[in-house]
Amino acid sequence: MGTLFKADSPEPEELKATGLTMPELKQTLDSKNIEYPSNAKKDELTKILGEAL
Repeated sequence: MGTLFKADSPEPEELKATGLTMPELKQTLDSKNIEYPSNAKKDELTKILGEAL
């Protein structure tokens, strides 16, 4: 009966791979002093974080 992700939260495949939620992504970017647009979508934040690491 166990699914890996909730059916009510569709996300692009690469975000499932990161396993981070929006708040976690923003917190990680903040903690690394990485600037990002405040209106950035989740896939954009994931890309920014991926490029910065």
